Amino acid sequence: MAVVTESKVPHQLKSTWRKIPVPGLILLLLFVPLINGLTGQNTGWRWLTASAVLWGYEFWLVGRFLNLNRSPDQDELYDRFGLGTAITLSRGFLLVVTGGFILLPHLHGAAPWIPAGFYLLAVISDGFDGYFARKRDHVTVLGQEIDMRFDALGILLMSILGIYYGKLPLWYLLIGLAYYLFSFGRWWRVRKGKPVFPLPPQRHRSVLAGFQMGFLGVMLWPPFGSVSTRLASWFFGLPMLVTFSRDFLIMRGTLQPDTKLFVRWEANFLSTSQKILLPLSRIATLLFLVILVNSVPNMLMTFPLPGWSNIGNLPPELIAGVLILGVVSVVFGLVPRLGSLLLASYTALWLTRYGTDWRIETMLLLLLISLEFGGGRFCLFPLEERWLFRTYVDTQDRHEIVVS
Repeated sequence: MAVVTESKVPHQLKSTWRKIPVPGLILLLLFVPLINGLTGQNTGWRWLTASAVLWGYEFWLVGRFLNLNRSPDQDELYDRFGLGTAITLSRGFLLVVTGGFILLPHLHGAAPWIPAGFYLLAVISDGFDGYFARKRDHVTVLGQEIDMRFDALGILLMSILGIYYGKLPLWYLLIGLAYYLFSFGRWWRVRKGKPVFPLPPQRHRSVLAGFQMGFLGVMLWPPFGSVSTRLASWFFGLPMLVTFSRDFLIMRGTLQPDTKLFVRWEANFLSTSQKILLPLSRIATLLFLVILVNSVPNMLMTFPLPGWSNIGNLPPELIAGVLILGVVSVVFGLVPRLGSLLLASYTALWLTRYGTDWRIETMLLLLLISLEFGGGRFCLFPLEERWLFRTYVDTQDRHEIVVS
C-alpha cells in the first residue's frame, strides 16, 4: 500500500472520504418508510433529519483527522482506509440510525428493541475494528481518534434516549457529556496557555467505559423496567463520573499521580478491594440469595415476567439449575463475571415484576459489583479477567488520546 508524507493528504484518500456521505444518505432515505410504519405516523422525516445531521457530523470528524491516516509510530500517510477504519465507519452509521430515534415519539411494546439493537450492534462491532486493524497491520491514528469519538457520541445519544424513555435519571446526562466536558476543559487550558498534564496508564479506565456501553446497550430492552435500570444507572454512572473527575484533576495538575502519597493510597485501595471487599461481596450475594429464596415465592422456579414462562417450554427445574450454576460461579469464582451477568439480568427482571424491594435491590447491586469489578482474590478460575484486561491493555485508553 502506498504511503505519502503527512504534510499532504493523498488524492485517493480525499476522494474516498468525499464519497462517504452519499451511500449513507441513501440508506437513511430507505429507512424512512420503515420508521413511518413503526410509529404509525409520518415521523420518518423527523428521524431522517436527526440522523442526517449526525451523519454529517461523523463525516466532518473523519475529514478533520484525515491527515492522521498513518501508523502511530511513523509519519507517512496511507493512501486509503484500512479494514479496521471501515468497520469503525460502519459502527458510526449504526449510531446515526440509533440517534434518529431521539426525535420520534415514544415507542411502545417491542419497538424499543430496535434502537437498542442498533446500538448494541455498534457496541459489539467495537471489538472488531481494532482486531482487524492489528491483524492486517494497519492500525492508524485516524482510526483511534474517530473510534474514541464515536464511543463518546454513542454514550451521549443513548444517555439522552434513556432519559427520554424514563429508563435513566436526568443526572445521567452528565455521563453522556463527560467526554465533551473533559475535552472542553483541556482545550480551554491550552487556549489560556496553562499547562496540561498527561494521564497515567489506567487499565480500569477502558474497562469501565466498555461496561458503560454494555449497560446502555441493554437498558432500553422492554423486559427491564425503569425501576431496575434507574437503580443500575447509579452503579454504572458514578464510577464513570469519579474516573473522569480524577482524570480532569490530574490533567490540570491538581492531583499528581506520581507522588508517594497518591501511589500508596491507590495501591492500598486496590489491595483492600481485591483481598477483602470483592470477596465479601460474593459471600454476601449467597446470603441475600438465601434470604430471597425464603421470602420471594418461587424465585428459583418461575420466570419473572408473566407470559414468558413457557418460552422454549423450559421446565422450572432447568431454570433453577441454571441459576444455581450462576450462584456457584459467583461464590466460588468460576468465571465470576459471567455468573454475575446471568444472575444480575434475572434479578433485574424480578425487580421489574415486584417493583421496589430492598432485598432484590441489594442483591442486584452486589451482583453488579462482581460484574464490573470482578470477584477479587480467592477466585478458583477467573478466566474472563485474563481476556478482559489483555484486550483493553493492548489498546489505548478511551480518552487518554485527548491529552496526548
